[in-house]
Amino acid sequence: FYSDFRGRSASWDDVQRSFSKSANRDLSGFFSERLGRSAIPDLSAKNIEVSQKEGKNFLRFQLEQKTSQPFSLRVPIHVTTSSGVSRFVVTADMPLTEVSLTTNGLPLQFSIDPEYTFLRKLAIPEIPPVWSRFLGAEKKLIILEAENSRLLYAPLLDSLADDSWTVRTAAEVKNSDLSDIALLFLGVDHPLSRSLFARPQHPATGFTLDVRRHPLNPEQVAVLVSSADPADTAAVAGRLSHYGKYSFLHFEKGRNIRQQINETESGMVHLLEQLPNGAATSALSPFAAIVAQIDSSRVIFVGETHTSMADHRLQLRVIEALHQKNSDLAIGMEMFPTASQTALDEYTLGHTSMDERSFLKASRYFQVWRQDYRNYREIINFARAKRLPIVGLNLENETVSTVFRTGSLDALPENMQKSLPINRDLGMPGYADWLKVMHDMHASGGHGSGSFGGFLQAQALWDESMAENIAVYLQQHPGRKMVVIAGSQHCRKDSGIPPRLLRRLPGKQTTVMNISDEGTPGNLAEMADFFFITQQISLPEAAMMGIILESLQEGNTASLRITGFSLTSKADEAGLLQEDVLLEIDGFAVQDMDDVRIALLDAQVGQKIAVTVGRGAATGKEKERLEYMIELTAPAVERPHP
Repeated sequence: FYSDFRGRSASWDDVQRSFSKSANRDLSGFFSERLGRSAIPDLSAKNIEVSQKEGKNFLRFQLEQKTSQPFSLRVPIHVTTSSGVSRFVVTADMPLTEVSLTTNGLPLQFSIDPEYTFLRKLAIPEIPPVWSRFLGAEKKLIILEAENSRLLYAPLLDSLADDSWTVRTAAEVKNSDLSDIALLFLGVDHPLSRSLFARPQHPATGFTLDVRRHPLNPEQVAVLVSSADPADTAAVAGRLSHYGKYSFLHFEKGRNIRQQINETESGMVHLLEQLPNGAATSALSPFAAIVAQIDSSRVIFVGETHTSMADHRLQLRVIEALHQKNSDLAIGMEMFPTASQTALDEYTLGHTSMDERSFLKASRYFQVWRQDYRNYREIINFARAKRLPIVGLNLENETVSTVFRTGSLDALPENMQKSLPINRDLGMPGYADWLKVMHDMHASGGHGSGSFGGFLQAQALWDESMAENIAVYLQQHPGRKMVVIAGSQHCRKDSGIPPRLLRRLPGKQTTVMNISDEGTPGNLAEMADFFFITQQISLPEAAMMGIILESLQEGNTASLRITGFSLTSKADEAGLLQEDVLLEIDGFAVQDMDDVRIALLDAQVGQKIAVTVGRGAATGKEKERLEYMIELTAPAVERPHP
């Protein structure tokens, strides 16, 4: 081609003819697609299936082209298997191409076009957060830390700002304004930037530009800029557009001393299976040896699956063992909000003669947590017997649910917003990724319809608030240790409460988890420092009356009316009727569902209890009080969907 056109101009048609001649095939379609269309290939894989048959391994999926008209493509597919990497090339010229690959080993993951052999739209995990992505964003929100910082960053604004830049002070921006736009924070000490990225560790001198993935909108970036002096800003402002490919830049007196591009995935990666971790049984340690090691930590997180009694029994055994070594021990519990602290102190520290029923009522346990109290009863009773403080760590449910439902903090009362932790890191590596899996799982199951951004902010509030409450308590009690009881995901040492606590309160901490019920997660080493293997423990089934109740409110008086009976109920056989008002259970007065749960806490299936109801009576007259003996039953088992 060079010889033929040396010294002469060449058209694309000439290029096409030359390439077609060399390839000995007609490439007019290829050139027409690449030169005549403004769209570029946009691929995805769906309906992925792995199977084995007669000793062979198969990977099947549909390769989708999302453009209105498909391209003719040869798409490289690399499949990582248990025995190596198998490479394939798939021809795709339809909106949906059925792909079936036979591999030498069990497919563990596959990557579409990992070496970028043709121009295509990149998936979000393939795109690093870099400065050019902000410069190229259609709309940009620039947030000045304060009006008096405008002079500090004026050289940057004068050099780069155009019509796509909207510049506001942080005081003028609401939480909901952050979600759908590329962000540039000029100054990193305002609560607004710290609500997304806490306080970044930027050098105290010079000029720093730090590009992050936008946690509330992964298709955008958020940029954090800090500068020590207007001269530092002026020294680099005119040159910043030349550093578009970088994720992190630091300059001292205008000289670039650090540059970094964040790592990304190569190709469109789909994880199929993680091979399980393992260890030699000779490496297993006895319970006492592990306790001796974790005793050197000031904070010990013991994660749980909320419904696993085996997890709760392990938590109790760890608390007992640590208390034997050090009596100055507190127990932090996700299950109680800080508003329940007075009731916790009265019950566990013996400030009053409060009994268990009064404690459950005063702490609002069944309103704020609703899990079977029997799972936590042994732990709370141990704390009460040994006068160990239990610290409520959680937020009120309404705060978290409001943020999830509305997608931002704007709907919260101003005093509530001010009470929340200022430093909240939503961009912690891997945090948004596993929360996205949880959000999609909840959404597909019909559990809430909030946006992912709202879900992420709500979860971060949850983790950051518990971390802050732990830090505040331990700062007030300098010689005390704490065992933290919370869900396993909250206790993750990579992105849960532990690193957020470490940011506030440096010191040694340990995360422990039980793997009896959930099996071993593939990333166990990222989640915990120690694991235990325990036997499963099951609580007896909770006994039920089998009556359907409706809450009533007449003036200041609350009551419960019977509106129906479950399939397994024996209450109707005993004489209870619809419209009866439930008054007492075994002599315990009931006015709301909390009272019912408290009254039945120790009841057993098959046990007979006395139930008092009010019936009939015309307006203004007192209802007739009737007492019946009813047999308690197990919860009705739902029939599977046909």
